[in-house]
Amino acid sequence: ASPRSCMILVFQNDSRKHTFAYQVKLRHGDSHVFGYEEGAFSGAKRGGAKGKFEAANGGTIFLDEIGELPLEQQVYLLRVLQEGKIVRLGGTQEVPVDVRIIVATNVDLRSAIERGTFRSDLYFRLNVLSLELPSLAQRGPLDIRILIDHFIEKYARMEGKRISFTEDAYQVLQSYSWPGNIRELENVVRRCIVLASKETLDVDELPTELVANGCSSAPGCCDFFKDDVQPLVTTLNRSADGSVEELEKRKIELAMRKHGGNLVLTARELNMSRSTLYRLLSKYGIPKAWSWRSSL
Repeated sequence: ASPRSCMILVFQNDSRKHTFAYQVKLRHGDSHVFGYEEGAFSGAKRGGAKGKFEAANGGTIFLDEIGELPLEQQVYLLRVLQEGKIVRLGGTQEVPVDVRIIVATNVDLRSAIERGTFRSDLYFRLNVLSLELPSLAQRGPLDIRILIDHFIEKYARMEGKRISFTEDAYQVLQSYSWPGNIRELENVVRRCIVLASKETLDVDELPTELVANGCSSAPGCCDFFKDDVQPLVTTLNRSADGSVEELEKRKIELAMRKHGGNLVLTARELNMSRSTLYRLLSKYGIPKAWSWRSSL
């Protein structure tokens, strides 16, 4: 699996219909998962407290970031799966629980088992049903656009604004590799909306690192054309063969290939406005945008 992809595992131990769920982000030393008894630690409540497993009894519990769970806590979770019982922190009495467990991780658990950071017996107990969700880098531009539109609607409503992105802005966002996955995409869209002073946002309103790295980090971008095309352009300019128009066409084609069809970056490479680039593409019959990715 990709290091930024997400794996969801489902362990089901049903004896009744489950009607509610609890979401838990696992952290080292947490007592809120299994609960605790009075006096278990400094600041513990009088009478102790139930943990999330007890609260979710008869329902579903979602454990996020299972791959980050320390080995010593993995033992406790394995015991819950095997015996259907928990013991509160500082206590000795076993408390039966009947829960459906769903866990998620962006860690490759098989590799973690090989490294000795995740228990193989816990993995096989959890892995009744697994779903691997691809990272944004593994998805197509349409999926990314759907998410962009969702976050625009969400945060524009929160900010009380009417916001839309230009097609050029969409193209840059769809070309970026998103190493931080959906959370990074959501934060970028939110930042743009919070800082927006107009209704229609263009490339200039996007973070500069996205525009700069949009092509080079995008899947399918040809490695050969990631190198600077300026030496090639200079060679064409010096060539005695071909007309000026042919040289201009070749120059545009090289820049288009370098940037995977990204019109914004191509125009910047050629030091011309986007409207001029559009006109020249039409003049020379050069295909636009995403068709370049499949042709490389």
